[in-house]
Amino acid sequence: MPLVAHNALPTFDRLRRDGITVLSTERAANQEIRELHVGLLNMMPDAALEATERQFYRLVGESNPIAQFYMHPFTLPALPRGAAAQAHIAQFYESFDAIRGAGLDALIITGANVSHPNLADEPFWQPLIEVIDWAWDNVTSTLCSCLATHAVMQFRHGQARVKQPHKIWGVYEHRVTDARHPLVADINTRFDVPHSRWNDVYRTLRGEYGARSTRSDPGDEDSTVMHVAAPIRDARGGIVGVLTVAKPNRAMAPFITRSQKIVARWGFVLMGTALLVGIAAAWWLSRQLGALRRYADAVAAGER
Repeated sequence: MPLVAHNALPTFDRLRRDGITVLSTERAANQEIRELHVGLLNMMPDAALEATERQFYRLVGESNPIAQFYMHPFTLPALPRGAAAQAHIAQFYESFDAIRGAGLDALIITGANVSHPNLADEPFWQPLIEVIDWAWDNVTSTLCSCLATHAVMQFRHGQARVKQPHKIWGVYEHRVTDARHPLVADINTRFDVPHSRWNDVYRTLRGEYGARSTRSDPGDEDSTVMHVAAPIRDARGGIVGVLTVAKPNRAMAPFITRSQKIVARWGFVLMGTALLVGIAAAWWLSRQLGALRRYADAVAAGER
């Protein structure tokens, strides 16, 4: 089942306008379906704050057909905010203390803008570590995006990120090491994933919307995975991040098959209608020509 609009966050109205199903709390209460509470620690800059909400809400809402998703957005007070973003947060976001008290089933941590080579020097480092430390022991699953991954690696595993002399980007080979993990269900043991400092397709590198398909198995033309990316911009128009979604094209096969059946069915209906119209038109024209011929014969015989 879809997202549940349990607060007045404007993102819900935007998703509805985009065709995404969002349940009211009244309708959700009448469904005996498991509810999942997912936290979103949104650390993105002001210009990308609401866009990041929509992107992750959309992904969560469409990820599982048999669960109701209650999203709980929050942020870190240590992050600098403008007046408009601060008002948005004050009105629609929850505090970490409230979320910690209620608990979560899952947590998503976004990226953030940084200004120091060492993440531990960032002003939001300690509050972020507090969230990560709590989630480690109290949240079943945590998804880290972009810089959040670096923070977890540095805090939990002592692996600080290392600045490379050149930007590393391209399509890299990956291998599944734990096939039991739900995140790699139905994924080949070897698969290719595009990586880049900013994004993963050429058009997105230029600040445009980009998409491309890559075969997970070079020898199987049905193994293509669609990678779609869109840039996230700051107030000055600069690219501060990218959202990338990957989906196997074969997952669309049922929808394509259903669409083909619908098109075929309506095609037969239209062909049948056209045939009936053609027969009716030919019959009417034949009658008119017959009447004209009889009139001409009557004139020739002096009867008219």
